[in-house]
Amino acid sequence: MDQRLPRGHHRPACRHERGQLEYRPLRHPSGTQPWGWQLFGHYLGLNCMAEGDRMVLSPVFLGAEPSTIPDSPVGPINVFSDRIDLARTLMTSLAPAQQKQAQVYSTMVDPAMPAGRLHPGDERHLGGCFQDNRVIPLEGIRVTELSPADQDRATELVAAFLDHLPPGVLAARLREVTARFDETWFSWIGGWAEDEPFYVRIQSPVILVELGHHCGVFLSNRTPARFHVHTGVRTPNGGDYGGLLREDAS
Repeated sequence: MDQRLPRGHHRPACRHERGQLEYRPLRHPSGTQPWGWQLFGHYLGLNCMAEGDRMVLSPVFLGAEPSTIPDSPVGPINVFSDRIDLARTLMTSLAPAQQKQAQVYSTMVDPAMPAGRLHPGDERHLGGCFQDNRVIPLEGIRVTELSPADQDRATELVAAFLDHLPPGVLAARLREVTARFDETWFSWIGGWAEDEPFYVRIQSPVILVELGHHCGVFLSNRTPARFHVHTGVRTPNGGDYGGLLREDAS
């Protein structure tokens, strides 16, 4: 079984050069018709579409290198620490047999990976730039096979990926996600010790979120490291770029 990412009607979420930001309005703001905007940068890709009191914000790409700065003018910075900690908490709380099922590959560069599984830019991510309309196989363990406590942890993890949404939109989105937990899969690549890099994905017919540690671009590490992070949010089966909102309004 797999899920299809929708084809973008606008420019896909991609990375720009450092210091560049690009904003694009999509139609004029309206209280009755769909409208939206796009914002792109090197580690930033936001695609927003709104219609009345409904809003879709996907695809979303956010990243950082370095993601940790111990001493900055505003104090210590650790970007995405909530998502990383929640992912590790979920993985460590699973029973050993469940961990084995969730772990698709035991190392970040695993000899068992098929040709093409490691992308030169996105590395382990499957829903990144120029991946609109991609069919992504389901992997790992079904969320409904987890304990109620671990299903709650999975919900918290998804919520952390959606923390940019307004409260009402976030609550509605989480209801949509949890209602499809019987079709939701949790997968992992790498280890889950505190200092180990990893890749994690939660995927269903209505959401795909992923986070992975990467090799260096500005920095010199040639293997994935905890201080270089990419994250992504997608809405499969027609939801990206507000596709379903625009269909409802047409």
